[in-house]
Amino acid sequence: MEDVVELEQRCADAWPALVDRPLGQWRLRAADGFTGRANSALTTGDPGVPVPDALAAVIGFAAEHGIRPAAHVVVGAPAEAAVEAAGWRVDVDHPGGAESLVMTGPLHGFATPKSADVDVSGTPLPGWWELAAQPSPTAAQRHVLASGPTVGFGTVTAGGEVVAAVRGAVVGDL
Repeated sequence: MEDVVELEQRCADAWPALVDRPLGQWRLRAADGFTGRANSALTTGDPGVPVPDALAAVIGFAAEHGIRPAAHVVVGAPAEAAVEAAGWRVDVDHPGGAESLVMTGPLHGFATPKSADVDVSGTPLPGWWELAAQPSPTAAQRHVLASGPTVGFGTVTAGGEVVAAVRGAVVGDL
């Protein structure tokens, strides 16, 4: 569980919200409504107050920033049972889905199909935003997608045509 919690914290550092306010070891995050992850309270660790009080702070923070109150909870972590006991439920109707999956693996030996090439840079290349379905990104989108300390922007080409834009962050070895 410690590795998962550390990975979530590193992901929050790599993909920062516009506003990231600590509540004990929790993080209250807001990014003008762009992505559920960047507009939720990351509930890793001890909030420093009883969970019902922490969730009241989450509600107040959300109201202050014009977003829906949400808690990003790691399945099986102590906060999961405490948040559920406070009456909070999984938002199965969230447009981006109710769960996120963070996959890890070694960077060395990363393979691509033989017919494709991948180029990665530290900044979005011309046209990257359009390929990523963000023709006119908002300030929040640019911040969340481009401000991490170890972010990479990639384009995938096949047959000489750019076919996809990808973004990732290196969060270090665990």
